[in-house]
Amino acid sequence: MVRWAAPGALALLLVALQPQGLVGGTAYVACFLALVLAAWRAALRPSARTRLPWVCLAAAQTAWFAGDVVYDLIELGGSSPSLSPADALWLAGYPLLLVTAVVIVRYRAPAQARAGILDGLILTTAAAMVLWLVVVAPVITGIDLADVLTVLYPLGDVALLAGTLFLTLTPGRRGTPTLLLLGGTGLTLASDTAVSVLADAPESVLSRFDCLFLLANAAVVGAARHPSRDTDLLGPVVARDERLHPARVVFLGAALLAGPTVLAARGSLALEQRVVLAVGSTVTVALALARFTSAVHEQARAHAQLAHLAAHDGLTGLANRRALTDALEERLATGALVLYLDLDGFKAVNDRYGHAAGDAVLVEVAERLRSLVRPDDVVARLGGDEFVVVCPGSADGEELAERVRSALGEPVAYLSHALVVGASTGVAVTRPGDDVDGLLRRADAEMYAAKRAPVPAPPSLAC
Repeated sequence: MVRWAAPGALALLLVALQPQGLVGGTAYVACFLALVLAAWRAALRPSARTRLPWVCLAAAQTAWFAGDVVYDLIELGGSSPSLSPADALWLAGYPLLLVTAVVIVRYRAPAQARAGILDGLILTTAAAMVLWLVVVAPVITGIDLADVLTVLYPLGDVALLAGTLFLTLTPGRRGTPTLLLLGGTGLTLASDTAVSVLADAPESVLSRFDCLFLLANAAVVGAARHPSRDTDLLGPVVARDERLHPARVVFLGAALLAGPTVLAARGSLALEQRVVLAVGSTVTVALALARFTSAVHEQARAHAQLAHLAAHDGLTGLANRRALTDALEERLATGALVLYLDLDGFKAVNDRYGHAAGDAVLVEVAERLRSLVRPDDVVARLGGDEFVVVCPGSADGEELAERVRSALGEPVAYLSHALVVGASTGVAVTRPGDDVDGLLRRADAEMYAAKRAPVPAPPSLAC
């Protein structure tokens, strides 16, 4: 890609200096044709899973190049129709680039793009409404071919704006390929806008923008040709929440004010323009409400997740010490049985097989404890290899302890190993005047008494 930089820069310079001359025109066609061929070469890389967006991008470049060729041939024939096949080819490139952007977003953030898509639709709808009221509507005089083009080309720019906003506002990496693609589509939008504003300028002025269009297309094709394009543009990204950044709130607020601002600036509007204003404003508000509702739901989900994390052990998902304390406080008055257990042989597992094996044992122990208790019982991990089971009301502590020891004595499968641990248990029942710390201390003391009592050799590691 680098080896073509110098010839490409020379071609752009010739187009900029002689946009209507033979040298500049030849350089334009040669450079654009090279970009089309490069785009197809990038699209047909041997990676079928990621081919679709690049095929659409190459097809867009082909349509625009073919439109230029058809237009030049029509001009050489001495004709200059208001609407020609060249317009159909030029217009076809815009939805193809929109499809490119949408497919990229689906690849990189299939489940995380809702917020960015909504933001993009809000801004696009507001921009389309303003574009129609300020640029399109004032120049439409009737239903003829010229008016059709006046409508279709701004719609193409709206599609390109939507694609650019989707890429910008959804999660994704911001490496060189992404920046090239965004820069190319942004420059195309800016050039189209400038040409629309200067529509009445002579051809000698408008042709000066040809070099900008070439540069924009070169950036887009450069993104497709970049070695890291699949990783940067199509690689999945880490999930992020949908909370509204203050900057986005400002932009969304500006979008909501677009309609009233146009109405205030223009004073009176024709009936057709008032209909466009009403529909555009309604759609913008509806999308904004959907966006804010999504943000509220995301905020509630984040609060629920934080509340869960605050009350649960991160490794096993069991209740943590704080949640255990709260549960015991509630059950002191009505009575409860506390089973305190400490794993035997756990340190040997960690020392021999590593902490990953130890974590696997802890997770399996947690699952087995869950399977042994009733729905209203509480299973907690205090830290390390210590666990507590709280059974409200009356329960047979010895029978529960035996079931726990039996279940935890079964081997734990880890890779190709069978890891064996045991459990020492202690049971305490609530008494009048008990507090949480005192109840746990009594259960802990019973557990350590059981651990120190003469018993058969501790469980060993079996491979």
